[in-house]
This record gives sequence, structure tokens and C-alpha cells, in this order.
Amino acid sequence: MKVHTFEHGRYLLVLERGEDVLRSITSFAEKEDVGAASLQGIGAADFVRLGQYDFTVKDYRVVELRGTLEVVSLIGNISLKDGRPFTHAHLIVTNREGQAFGGHLLEGSTCSLTLEIEIKVLGAGLPRRVDPRFNLHVLY
Repeated sequence: MKVHTFEHGRYLLVLERGEDVLRSITSFAEKEDVGAASLQGIGAADFVRLGQYDFTVKDYRVVELRGTLEVVSLIGNISLKDGRPFTHAHLIVTNREGQAFGGHLLEGSTCSLTLEIEIKVLGAGLPRRVDPRFNLHVLY
């Protein structure tokens, strides 16, 4: 991963082939001590794991896709979960036929060629807490 630094807490991460998208973002946030940020990105992936939250079982149903995938939208934020940087992101990819698939970005999703992610630091850390109704860590 290459990191380009700009003024006012702005960064551009450039992921390379084989890098785990979620782990890369979180690793960057840990290294730079980022506790509150927004993020967006575009690029390409060859494997993605997407979660669709199921309220009836209070857990994610996982969809996995392999192949030539265009990342048309990666959007999310960085906050604090148990005092450590936590990345919450959603991803939309398209396949060669132009079909779109989206959901919550899960670990294991990998960059195929390049992935460009802009991160804007927002200031002090935003904490998350568990909402027992959904068994999810939410901002409060």
C-alpha cells in the first residue's frame, strides 16, 4: 500500500494486487491514530466478501464473488470500537456483464489491480457501542 499525504488530514491510499481492502484501511488508521474519518474509493477487485445484515438472526449473510470486478463505489467511515480504529464500509462492484452487487465490506476482499481510497480525518474519535437490539456496534 502506498500512502499519499495532503494538508488538512487528507490521505490517498493506493492498494496493490492481493492486498486485503478492509485490513489495509484499518492498519493505516491504527498507524496514523485515526479515530474519526470518512472514506471513499474506486478501483478493481478479484475477490469480495459482502455482508447483508439479517435482523432476524442478528448476523450477516455473506455473499462471495470472484472474477474481474470493478469497484464502482467504496464508501464508509473510521471510528473507534473498544478504543481502537474500526472501519465500517460498504462496497458496490460490477462484473463483466455489468451486474452490480453491494453490501457491507468484509475481511478477505482483495484488490486485483489497484484501489484508490481517499480518507478525510474528521477530528476526535467517534466511539461505537453495542446496540443489543441488533447485536451491532453503532455510533452514538
